[in-house]
Amino acid sequence: MDLVTQTSLEALLLKATNSKNQIIDTAAVEAFAALINKEKDGAHIGVKVIAAKLPSGTEKEVIQTLNILDHCMSKCGTHFQNEVGKFRFLNEMIKLVSPKYLGSETPLSVKLKVLQLLYVWTLYYPKETKIKEAYDMLKKQGVIKEVPNSNIPPCELSIQPKKKLTGFDSSIFHDEEKSKILQKLLQSKDPEDIQAANWLIKSMVKEKSRAIMTRVTIRLENPGHVW
Repeated sequence: MDLVTQTSLEALLLKATNSKNQIIDTAAVEAFAALINKEKDGAHIGVKVIAAKLPSGTEKEVIQTLNILDHCMSKCGTHFQNEVGKFRFLNEMIKLVSPKYLGSETPLSVKLKVLQLLYVWTLYYPKETKIKEAYDMLKKQGVIKEVPNSNIPPCELSIQPKKKLTGFDSSIFHDEEKSKILQKLLQSKDPEDIQAANWLIKSMVKEKSRAIMTRVTIRLENPGHVW
């Protein structure tokens, strides 16, 4: 069963990260996450499949793989987070940014994405202490010189809003966990925490924008459906 699961996950990841995709293959991404959640060892196998893809894909494919990884962190529960939070996997991400390994060969957009994810995960998944250890280690080595910027170069495929949203939508901050993190950061006097708070606000606004555009797209594709 493990071999079948691994083969299926590899096929789904290959489909989801196909460099010919003009837009995100959401069906493949959701199927990938669903299979991880369904199978007993899905988290372990899924992380293993993602790790194998990271050093071997094109720039666009690796960015997409990292996007899917982050999606699974939020959708596949604590077992998946535990697997990602082990040095066995974190070392694969470290290799992409460290000059001791592949850092000098890794495209800038990929390095920025890796550092961004590591930083975000230290906020969202504080129980996974090895993620913080990995982030702090890269910081001590000089690989990270400041809080990673939320503005990732345009080669990242994501659902982007066609127009800027106007007005302030307080529902952006309805995610209780993120709101607690944001409140803690805003109360800090550490300049890095304030910068992190600004980053978190931007990321939450982006998430809200993507969610709105996804709903709009679904409605446009299903005009006869009663909502």
